Parts: sequence; structure tokens; C-alpha cells
Amino acid sequence: MNKTIAPDGTTYTETVAAGNLSRTGITAHIPKADGYTSKTTVWFNGYSSSGDSIATQNGPRGWGKTEAKFLYNLYAPGDKTAVKAWLLYAQLSGTAKTESQSLLTEDPTDVPSVAQITARDLRTGRAGDFALTSYGHTDGGELWTGTNNSFDCIFVAQGDYVASSCNPTLVANERRVSLHALSASHEQSIQVAFSPAGGITKRNAGEAGLVSLSSSVAVNTANPIRGSLTIPSGESRQSQPEARRSVSIDLPLVEEGFFE
Repeated sequence: MNKTIAPDGTTYTETVAAGNLSRTGITAHIPKADGYTSKTTVWFNGYSSSGDSIATQNGPRGWGKTEAKFLYNLYAPGDKTAVKAWLLYAQLSGTAKTESQSLLTEDPTDVPSVAQITARDLRTGRAGDFALTSYGHTDGGELWTGTNNSFDCIFVAQGDYVASSCNPTLVANERRVSLHALSASHEQSIQVAFSPAGGITKRNAGEAGLVSLSSSVAVNTANPIRGSLTIPSGESRQSQPEARRSVSIDLPLVEEGFFE
């Protein structure tokens, strides 16, 4: 997928042609996302990842359906933005020799590097050029944060499936990274707020319905919530007087009424 759309939360399902390709997941990107008013959501085999400018969901190779959704929280009729999405490591089925190929044939080299990170990579601590910080097991899955020269990311492994959310480093520094990962059975759900610059405390996390794991990470593994984690500007790597940064935690990605 490589097109300009209305970022109104419409769900896009893969084409019939895409169904002929086995894949290991999906990644989607809003290249011009500002990092705090946009949300990207992807699904693969029923697992979902709802994050920021880049969201990825991967797992074992198969033909599980992939979907993507792009939402600009301040969307108004007539608004448009460029979006991209790829099947990961797509291969033609029923052939003796296959080649990895991207549905975005114009320039497959711009597939985000985060899309390559698997559960095994995370557990061995060798996730490409990402420097990882592990937060261990939670009720919602195993949790890591990762940074490289371009992005700050959250990774959650639920078995062999990995959900991730990323923002460009400059945006993540001034705003945040957030993720809601949900397993196919809905038995595991985790919302994560990641502030690379720090500033998360037990108090401000608790006010947002979260539990702080460090000065950079807070989580919720109970009923999904909507909240806002506000961090004083003094905690920013490049703070400005009286400026404030916020982390938004979005509503659950489940059928209405599932959590009551």
C-alpha cells in the first residue's frame, strides 16, 4: 500500500492478490506523522499493534489476514496524508523457488528496519542496530524498548508474535512513544508509555492509570484505558520553559463491551 488517504480510521484489508503470498506479518507507516496526534494500527493472524507513526505486527510465516488502519485524532473532512504498508518477507506460494518481495514495488528499501525484529532477536538481545532495554515479563507479554540512530521503539513479545510502535527520535524525545498490543485470544493486553527522556514517576503514572517500571516506561495490563501521562519539561533532553509533553493511551482494540 502506497497512497494518500483520509486518515479517518478506515480499516484497509489486504487485496485478493496479496492472499497468494505467505508472509511473516505487516508493518505500516505514516511518514509525515507528527507523533502525538496520529495512530497506526495493524493486524496479523488476529494479533494487533496500535502505535504511533510506525506500527508492526509479526510472527510465524503463514497466510493470516493482514489489515491496517490510520487515524489522525484531529481529522476533519478533506484532510489527506500519505501512508504506506508492507507484507513482511512475502513469498509466492506453490513455487519451488521464491523471492522476498514487498508489495510496495516502487522502493522496497524504505521498509522500516523495525519490521525485521523477531521474538528470537529480542530474547537474544541482538535486534539489528537497536540498543535494547528489557523490562522482563508482564501479564501482557515480554517488554523491551529500543533505540537506534533514527527511531525510539517499544517491543512486546506475546509468544512468537511481536508488536511494536516507533516514533522518529526527535519526536519521541519531545513527545513520547505509545503502544497497545493485544493477543489474538484477547487474553494478553498491554498498554505501554515510553518517554526516552525520562520523567515518569509513580505519581504521574498512577494519575494516568499506569504503573511505572522505570523513569522511562509505564504500563497497564488490566482493562485498557484512555489516559494522558503528563511529564514536566524539566525532564526533557531539550526542555523549554513551561513546556509540557504528554503521552496518550488509546482505547482498546477489541469489540465494544469485551472489557466490562
